[in-house]
Amino acid sequence: MEITSILVWSFISITVLFLLHKFFNGPMTSLGKNINLTNKIIVVTGANAGIGKEAAFALLEKGAKVIFACRDEIRTNKLINSISNLKLRGNAYFINLDLANFRSIKSFVKEFQLRFGKLDILINNAGGNFDKYSDRFGIETTMLTNHIGPVYLTNLLIDNFKHQAKIINVSSYAHYFCTKSIIDDWVFDKVNKNNYKFWSMYSLSKMANIAHTKHLNNLFKEKDLSIKAAALHPGTVRTEFFQKYESFIMKFLTVLTKPISYLFFKGPVEGAQTTLHLVYLEYEDYVSGGYYSDCKVKNTNELVRNSHAMDKIMRKTNDIIDNYLSNWGSE
Repeated sequence: MEITSILVWSFISITVLFLLHKFFNGPMTSLGKNINLTNKIIVVTGANAGIGKEAAFALLEKGAKVIFACRDEIRTNKLINSISNLKLRGNAYFINLDLANFRSIKSFVKEFQLRFGKLDILINNAGGNFDKYSDRFGIETTMLTNHIGPVYLTNLLIDNFKHQAKIINVSSYAHYFCTKSIIDDWVFDKVNKNNYKFWSMYSLSKMANIAHTKHLNNLFKEKDLSIKAAALHPGTVRTEFFQKYESFIMKFLTVLTKPISYLFFKGPVEGAQTTLHLVYLEYEDYVSGGYYSDCKVKNTNELVRNSHAMDKIMRKTNDIIDNYLSNWGSE
């Protein structure tokens, strides 16, 4: 009887854990079955790892020409060369891109224009989260990598987008934790190494991704351009994202929670599904300015609907870019 009871409870426990795992993994997009992306040119930033890698590989399978826009040349070329299907490998291209370096972004765009000319889809996927304050060119690194760099990249590529092109900005549910005071601290240059809060900066960068999306939507409507932009939350995903942490406590917590992450976090394949869903969506069904999660349009933090707050983020962003171009742009 005891053995029977143990077996029953074991079965129930395994079943519950399996169902929880499936629930937290979220849905797979249902649109990819008959999609053909032959001759589509797609840029994926951060395509050599995590959800960027999974999205890039899935798009290659659909026939797209995929530009792996990544910082690590050796790692990315090794990944591309590991593709056994020669046809798919022939459609995978590496162009170096460091989103925390304006000169690298400018160089990337120049090479892209020479080699490809026109672009169907830009997936601003790359990002990071740093638990200690750092900056480049006087710009805080989390905001530079996650938001300001992608904005500059998008600005430089605007004239290269084809008719009915798409921009996909990978944001996060973390934007819900952003507040007006966090925005103001950044706008008025109050963020420094003495008061740095990594989660505040990360939530701000993800809010800024949505502000950028709203800005693009308004711009395209104003100029009557056939381009659409949307933002998304990929889910909480098991990736290398948090490996940049420097402090012992954060490294310890990351290792400690790793076993739990396999149950409650998405894998990279599942995390890429909303990105792929937006690629596969018919242009007419693509909600420009929308925020997607689990392959559906979802609500955002109420602050997103505050146009003054969104404009404040984008004005500061443009000021930072203009300031860089004035002081460093000739180098």
